[in-house]
Amino acid sequence: MKQKRILGTPRLLGIVWPFIAVVLFQALLGCVSLFMLSAVRGYVAGESLWSKGQKDAIYYLTLYADNRDEATYLRYQQAIAVPQGGHRLRIALDRPTPDLAAARLGILKGGNHPDDVSSLIWLYLNFRHFSYLEKAIELWTVGDGYLVQLDDLAREMHGAIRRDQVSANDVRQWKAHIIAINEGVTPAAKAFSDALGEGSRMILRLLLITNLATRWA
Repeated sequence: MKQKRILGTPRLLGIVWPFIAVVLFQALLGCVSLFMLSAVRGYVAGESLWSKGQKDAIYYLTLYADNRDEATYLRYQQAIAVPQGGHRLRIALDRPTPDLAAARLGILKGGNHPDDVSSLIWLYLNFRHFSYLEKAIELWTVGDGYLVQLDDLAREMHGAIRRDQVSANDVRQWKAHIIAINEGVTPAAKAFSDALGEGSRMILRLLLITNLATRWA
């Protein structure tokens, strides 16, 4: 009886192992899907924070041109720090050798939750050239360019105000420049949001199809 049992074990394993492999594969696919969905959710949340930060920064800098109050300038700095965090994330991960420590600091400065750090970095590094995400990142880059211009202007304004060397014409020019930056960054931010939203929906559809296919295969 023992010998029959021993001889039967390899045959039993030969029958069972394909089912075990399928179950393990589906479990792995489920974990990857959840991880990717977490990353997509993190980017959507980050885009919302980026947009709010740039709008608040423009508002406070415009107000600062009028009241020249240091507290208003500090509020501007707090607002611009959020999209600057996203900028640092993108620059760190676009390097030939990605700087993961700098990317982590950028994510946290951008307002994302610490638990989202790993998934955000993973999605960027592995899907950077995925069509919709690539388009979103290109528009993100355009938006960052306008915010760099805004921060350069803010530093110029802050220096002139601290030296008490401000004329009415300076204020008019500053406000005109802020308006021009706002008119450029607003459509770029909307296009960025639209592209990211379309990319996230595409990833959700892809994950749904993949999971259904493996279940019914």
